[in-house]
Amino acid sequence: MIYIERTRIVEKPQSTDVKEGDNVDLKCRAVKDEQLEIKYLWKRDEATIDYSPNVIEWDSSTNVLTIYNIKVEDAGVYTCIAYTPEPRRSEDSASAIINIKGMLTLI
Repeated sequence: MIYIERTRIVEKPQSTDVKEGDNVDLKCRAVKDEQLEIKYLWKRDEATIDYSPNVIEWDSSTNVLTIYNIKVEDAGVYTCIAYTPEPRRSEDSASAIINIKGMLTLI
């Protein structure tokens, strides 16, 4: 029997409060079995994030998700999923909450 190390996140994204218009960096780094390829997937409120240059980008060399010029509608729960593909799939996930501070409430 071959032992395969389970994928696990060792650097989790951190929850934060930011001002509208700020850039936000979320770091997520995982370790996996050295024989396997690792992939990352990000979700916001359970929906898969579509990356777009200068809006929201994933930099695989630094393991950082950057949200540029954050807006109120970008607030939510961001989940990083690190996984190794089939046939030896193994995954782990970690979440962070992004809140926008200073929002005006209309009465």
